[in-house]
Amino acid sequence: MRNVVLARSLSQQTGKAVKVIAAHADAPFLHSAIKAARNEPFGLPPLNEGGKVIPLSYQRILSLAAKAAPFHDWEGLRAWLESRINSAKPKREKREKR
Repeated sequence: MRNVVLARSLSQQTGKAVKVIAAHADAPFLHSAIKAARNEPFGLPPLNEGGKVIPLSYQRILSLAAKAAPFHDWEGLRAWLESRINSAKPKREKREKR
């Protein structure tokens, strides 16, 4: 949220419109991903007037990066991200997979 507060302050000082990207992990059990899927506003209402906070998943960022720079090893980073997401799964969900 500090970035949103900073962007709002800069907007007020310069008179320029701002947008902020809120990066989040995309998984059906994560609150930010659920909000993004429902097109619910991100951030606190007074700070996100007019949809200034735009959600963008880390998976989407990696996909865009892989297209822009296909020579890098993005698969390792993608696998690491998925392992972090899987470690955040609710315990009940982990047991059902076994």
